[in-house]
Amino acid sequence: MKNDLLLINRLKLANTVDIYNVVLMWYFLLKMCIKRKT
Repeated sequence: MKNDLLLINRLKLANTVDIYNVVLMWYFLLKMCIKRKT
């Protein structure tokens, strides 16, 4: 049971990191686009 909880927590952490990476990627892409326009 304890192992299952650890696994679930690890999956949640992995999902959070994935979302964070995607947000960062979009942020940098948008920054680059704005720099090109001005």
